[in-house]
Amino acid sequence: MLVVRLSGADRTVRLHAIDAPEAGTREAIAATAKLAHLVRGRRVRLVYDEPTGRIADRYGRLLASVRVDGRDVGEAMLAAGAVSRWQGK
Repeated sequence: MLVVRLSGADRTVRLHAIDAPEAGTREAIAATAKLAHLVRGRRVRLVYDEPTGRIADRYGRLLASVRVDGRDVGEAMLAAGAVSRWQGK
């Protein structure tokens, strides 16, 4: 997950179609470090899943693809092996 400032408020973003490791595990710590490396101090662009029209999950987190300098952060995390693709549960 990622926290962004949106319209003056901090909002939590869940990367669309990404399954992150369980919190508190070594894998989660590594994934968090990778995400921070990709986005820290950079302007991000949120791209919402238009076909479903859902912009938030049941916990109120925004569901979006995150782009930095045109690069999809979720895809970069997948390529690095830090996360897996969400298979739908």
